[in-house]
Order: sequence, then structure tokens, then C-alpha cells
Amino acid sequence: MRLLHAETKQFAEFFGQIPPYAILSHTWGSNELSFKDMERNGYTASLKTDGCCKQALEDGLEYVWIDTFCIDKSSSAELSEAINSMWAWYERAEVCYAYLSDIPSETAINGDDSAFCKSRWFTRGWTLQELLAPSKVVFYDESWSCIGRKTSASFTRLLAGVTRIPFDTLFFKGELHKNSVAQKMSWASHRATTRVEDTAYSLLGLFGIHMPLLYGEGAQAFKRLQEEIIKVSDDESIFAWGFQRPPGQHTSLFSSSPLDFENCGFIEASAPAVGLLSAHYSLTNKGLHIKASFCRLPMEGGTMALARLNCSEPKWREDGKSLALVLNGSSENQRVLSRRCEAAPLLVPSKLFRRSGIAHVYVRGSDPCRWFDEAFSGIKIQFSLFGDKAIYNIPELYPPAWRGILSSAPIIWYESTSLVSNHQNILFLVNDADRSNYVVWVDYTFQPNVRNLSPRGLKCRAAFIKEGMTLVEVMINKKDVIDTALDWQEVLDFGDADLRMQLSKESELGFDVCIVHLDINNKQKLLEREKVAGLPLRKSYGRSALSRLMGKEGAI
Repeated sequence: MRLLHAETKQFAEFFGQIPPYAILSHTWGSNELSFKDMERNGYTASLKTDGCCKQALEDGLEYVWIDTFCIDKSSSAELSEAINSMWAWYERAEVCYAYLSDIPSETAINGDDSAFCKSRWFTRGWTLQELLAPSKVVFYDESWSCIGRKTSASFTRLLAGVTRIPFDTLFFKGELHKNSVAQKMSWASHRATTRVEDTAYSLLGLFGIHMPLLYGEGAQAFKRLQEEIIKVSDDESIFAWGFQRPPGQHTSLFSSSPLDFENCGFIEASAPAVGLLSAHYSLTNKGLHIKASFCRLPMEGGTMALARLNCSEPKWREDGKSLALVLNGSSENQRVLSRRCEAAPLLVPSKLFRRSGIAHVYVRGSDPCRWFDEAFSGIKIQFSLFGDKAIYNIPELYPPAWRGILSSAPIIWYESTSLVSNHQNILFLVNDADRSNYVVWVDYTFQPNVRNLSPRGLKCRAAFIKEGMTLVEVMINKKDVIDTALDWQEVLDFGDADLRMQLSKESELGFDVCIVHLDINNKQKLLEREKVAGLPLRKSYGRSALSRLMGKEGAI
């Protein structure tokens, strides 16, 4: 380990019996002093490094370690050793000085809008381990005035709020091992690094991983990190990525970025039942070999399943909920499944797995073009509330992972060999804060065109659903018989308003796209509109009156 003598500003190398030292945590500027600069010209004074050395001497420490010039970055071997040793070096330091150069002197640190809470230091990937590894971290502003210590309970509560890291993890040494893989990943979800690979390399120490550095591999580094984690951990929360996130496009079994874990901050690894060993899993050439509880989903023309993950939030356990992966079946081998990478993990009732079997299967990344990608493309949903555009919360779709609603580019090229069934049904659950939750059912067939699947014969119905009920639960209970699953209506009556469903079609870049219009209309205003339009007043507000009013008739 190469250290700088705080008084003489000379390097000293140690291969054992390392003396006590202080370590600096900071964000890099544009003109940082490098190891090569030190070799050529010697030490050059700066407010940052001078302040670090001065503070170390005041604390009775002769040596400091500063990453800008204590690592020879021109040597790939030395850089690799340093990055793999970084956590240990910060952990062994007597004290870590967190220098926040963008915090003016005598600035208030409390409040979400304070300069402290908005400091660049909290947005960088490398500073996460520099906060967690040392037992003692002291924060300084631009003039090297102390603004807080991690050993102070009140200051640590402020840190917990800014970083979304639990107070106990920050304040008590030894608590870090209790946090799940998903939780740790979530702490890095809104941090950035200059090089893509460093997103993964900056997390090596947090997970106790050592692996070679391959600059140039890009996002593959983060995938390699996850592969290394599952070699030493049976924490299934590593597969919870994507929870409550928009659908992605990558086809890997593993996440492409810590951002995929941003909503996993409270997901804990679940302990196995008393007397049972935790399930083991391993990577093979067929995919991830894992033992888990599976629930087959009834589907027309295809096979899907839910695999329960052995991780949970405390509230989910109280509510009887489990987190599950959405998996595609394979026509070649029932034991080979693939993860729906466009589909976020689902929160479903735990009772769905009571009668399900526990099986050993192989799970791999999704195929880039599956039949339900194409079958569910070309449909968009538009909401309006009393004539104005509105956005509603759609927490669940069935079959899972219909990205046509959520994706900005729902059109998928048609491949005739991959379509299993041209008759499809889509259900989606709508949460309305002001009204009862309801489900919309779109029933249609696809007619192959030259370039894509053109939706035909679309019909739309809706039904109320019991609060807390999920679509997966409804369809499993009804064995995929949609007609009798719920009390379907062409017009849904909320009392003071109606939900009307209309269908139209448009062309985007040569593709046929169906638009499903969901309009909640005030009954009194609808009557007034009918009167102005010269339509006869009706006591019932059926679909035909609205169809004539809008110039639409029936299904497409």
C-alpha cells in the first residue's frame, strides 16, 4: 500500500505492518494531481490535499491515503489490485475525511434543499463504499470546517435520509450483513460513475467480491458482478430487479444497472423455514439452475409461470403477499424457463403457491422475439376524465408483461413462425383514487399483414374488482375462463359518472395501431351533450348513444 507522509509529502510503500493512516473521500475535479505528476514534479499544494494532511497531523496520524496520486493508474495490475482492495483500505483507516468541496462555509445542512443534501458527493458511485466501509467518517465543507460525524446519531439520521440507507446500517458496525443484495443495490441506484464499468467495480467491496477488471466491457461488468454474487450468496433478492419499474428491453437474466433496484430498498432476504436449508442455485450452460415454488398460469396458446422469490418486505408478509418472477415456458423442455425481462416481478397472494409444487428448473434470459411480444403489440390505451386527458395507475396486466400499454414503442415486427394463437385477451387493472378499482378486458384477433400483425375484431368490456384482489388470482381461480371471471359490462356505472369504452384505429409508420379510449363522463354533462347534438334523451346511458355521438359504431 502506497501512503503519503502528511508532513514531508513523500511516498512510502508498505507490504505489511501498515501504520495508522487517514483516508480521503472526495469527488474528482478537472485538475487532480496524479501519481505521474508526483514522480515528475513532486507534490503540488492544493486546498483539498493540504487540508487532508493538516487534519491528519492534528489527529496524530503521520500518513494519509488519497486515491488521485496514491495509485499508479498507468499500471493496469496496480489499478486492479487497488480497486479490489479499496473496501479493505477504507475499512482499516483510522478515520475517513469526507471532503465536500461544493459546501460553502457556515452553510445550514438540514432541509432537503440544503447544499449538503444536494452535494455531488452523494451522487457518485465510489463514495458509497467510502461512506459504509470506515467506522469513523468525518465530513468537512470547502474550507475544511467540520460539519458532522457518522458517529453522531443526529447527523447519521440526516445521512440516512439523504442516502436512503437505514440508520442502523450507518451507525452500528456489523449491521451491514443484515441488508439484502437488493437493498444494497438500491443504495447505488441513483449514483453515477464516469466509466460504465465502474458502476460495477465500485460495488465490489460492498458485496465482498474480487474479480478481474476489464475496461471496455461496458455494462457487461455489472452482469459479471451479479454472477459473482450468486456464487457466494443464496439471497434471492438479487432477482427482484425491475420491481415497480417501467419495462426494459434487455434480455439477460440479470439486471443491466443498479437503477433497476431503485424500488427494492425495503426488500429483505427471507430465512428458510425452520428445519429446512435455503435453496441453492448455480449458473449452468442451460441457465440458472434453481429450486423454487412455481405456479402455472392458465393461458390460451402459451405457457407462463410465476416463481416465488424467497425475499419480502415486512408489510408483504403481514398482508400475505409474495414477490414472484414472470417466466415463459419452453416448448422444447418443460424444465427450461426464461425470464420475462419486460415484466417486473409481481406482488401476488402467497396462497397461490400453497398447492403448487417445488421444482428444480433452469431459468435463462428471455428470447428477443416471443409470440406474445407480437400478439400484444399494436394496442394503446388512452384515458380521459370528464373530457380531459388523464393518467391512471395500472399496477397489473394479464397475461403479465404486456408492454403495449407501458412502452413508447409498442410495435413489434411480425414473424409468422413465432405466433401461436391469433386470438388474444388482454386484462389490465386500473387503480382510481376517487373510485372503485376496475378491470378492462380487450378481446381481439390478429390478422397478419405484410409487415406486422393487424388487430381486428376488438371488443372492450369492464368490471369492478374487489379491493386487494389481483388479476393473477382471479384467472387462476377461474381457470382462465374470462367470460365468467367477473361481471363484465359495456358501460361501467360509478353512480355519478360512467366509464365508456371506445375503439379507434390509426397508422403509425405503416403499422396498424388500435386505440382503446377509456372515458369517464359525468352523467349530467353527457345528457347535455346529447341534447346539443340533437340526440334523443335516454334514461340509460348505453354504448349506442355515445357511439353515434362520437361517430363510432361497435367493434373495429
